[in-house]
Amino acid sequence: MLLLAIGRRMVTGARRGLTLIELLIIMAIISMVAALILAGVSRMKTKSRNVQRIGDLTTIQQALEKYVDEHNYLPPTTGTSGSCETNGAYCREQLDLNSPIAKILIEGNYLDKIPSPPTFSSSDHYYFSEWGGSTNENHIHYALESHLEPGRINGDFSPVGVDVSKLNSCLNAK
Repeated sequence: MLLLAIGRRMVTGARRGLTLIELLIIMAIISMVAALILAGVSRMKTKSRNVQRIGDLTTIQQALEKYVDEHNYLPPTTGTSGSCETNGAYCREQLDLNSPIAKILIEGNYLDKIPSPPTFSSSDHYYFSEWGGSTNENHIHYALESHLEPGRINGDFSPVGVDVSKLNSCLNAK
């Protein structure tokens, strides 16, 4: 009787569930699709943060250009949130709410606020470098920097509003 029932099931083709192999194949396919989707979402988040960084640098650049149009030189730096050479020929500052450049741009109504980088990582900052004058109060060249993703924090930066070769030649002319 048992043999007859098995034979009848095979003939009619009626199955009540999936085999273990079929379940494993379905799980593998679902896992691969999920991995592809998550990787795509991660790339899109990275791209959107980089777009925000470039947009923020462009906003800061426009504020600096307005300042230069009115004063014929860049805002003076102090190097308190960055570094200045002893004679002030080259200065670099981290742009945040407490940086002198930020205060000048906000108090002069060139910017409403200093944009914040999209991540709150301790290594995610915007930087302002200026050079080309005899002191830190009359610089005429500048660069804005931000580390883009994916990248290392060892010098990958996105310059806006500057020919980087001019910066390199200025710094190497010591």
